[in-house]
Amino acid sequence: MNNLPKTLRTPLERALSVMRPSGSKEEAQFRAWLATTYPDLERIDEAGNLHFKIGESETIFAAHTDTVHHKGGSNTYTVEGRLVKAGTDCLGADDGAGIAILCHMMSHRIPGVYLFLVAEEVGAAGSQYLVENFDFSPYKRSICFDRAGTSEIITVQSGERLASSEFAEALSAAFQEQDLLYVESENGVFTDNALWGDKVPCNINLSVGYFAQHGPNESLDLTHLEALAAAVIKIDWEALPTCREPGIVEDLVFEAIDKEWQEACVKASRGDFKFFQEQGFRIKDLRLVDEWPSLELASAWEIEQYLDETLTEET
Repeated sequence: MNNLPKTLRTPLERALSVMRPSGSKEEAQFRAWLATTYPDLERIDEAGNLHFKIGESETIFAAHTDTVHHKGGSNTYTVEGRLVKAGTDCLGADDGAGIAILCHMMSHRIPGVYLFLVAEEVGAAGSQYLVENFDFSPYKRSICFDRAGTSEIITVQSGERLASSEFAEALSAAFQEQDLLYVESENGVFTDNALWGDKVPCNINLSVGYFAQHGPNESLDLTHLEALAAAVIKIDWEALPTCREPGIVEDLVFEAIDKEWQEACVKASRGDFKFFQEQGFRIKDLRLVDEWPSLELASAWEIEQYLDETLTEET
C-alpha cells in the first residue's frame, strides 16, 4: 500500500483501520477527521452528512461513511502484494475505497460537490434527508463510488433506470482513454443516489475494486483502485452528456414485456403463433394477420390492442 499516492493512501488506510457501524462514535470520529483534514467543507447537515464544494460544477460525487460492522473499534487487514484482505471481520472497503477516491479528487481540486453520506448500510437515512432538504436542481449528474468489481457503470438500480446509456457510453469512452475498461451495467441493487433519481438527470454507481463485501472474505484490488484514482482526475465530468429527463421513470419490467411481445411478432411472421395462442387468440385468425413486421416495433399494449380489435378471441 506504500506505493499508492499519498492523497489516496492516507484516507484509505484511515478508512480501513476503523470499524464504523452507522451511528457509532467511530463513524462520528471518522467524519470529524474528514471535516478537519480537507479544507473545502461547506456544511454538516442535520443528518450528519458532510458537504464539500470545490469550484463551480454541475456534478455531485458521493460515498458513504458507515460500514456493515456490528461493533465499532479497530479493524485489521493484511496486504498481500496488490491485494488488501480482511482480517477477522469484513474489510470495510465498502465504502472505504469510495471515500478514498473522493478524498483523492478533492486533493487534486477537481470541481464538484462532494457528499460523504451517513447510514447507507442501514436504510440510507442520510440520502433521504437530502431528498427532503437539499436543492438538487443545479446538478446534472451524480457519481457514487460504491460498487463491487472493476468494470461496471451502473445505470439501473433495482429495476429503475437512473442514467442514460448515452451517458454511460461517453464515460466508458473517457475511461478507455485512460486505459480502463468500464461498461454499462443494468444490474445495480441500491446505493444512495437511487433516492434522488427523480431530481438529477444522470445518476450512476461505479466499481471501485472491492469484492465479496460485507463478509470476512472481502478484498480490495489496489492496482485497480490506483488506476481509477489516476483516471477520475483526468476525466472532464462536466462534458458528459445528460440525456435522461429526471422524474421520468423507465420501468424495466414493462420494457421486458414489450420485448417479449415484439419477439413473438417476429416468430408469428414466420408462422410460429404459440405465444399468441397462449394469450387466447385462435390460430386460424392469427394466420390472417399481415401486419406482423410493423407490430414488431410496437409496445405490448399496442400489439394486444390491435389484435383485440382485429381478431375474434376464443371464448
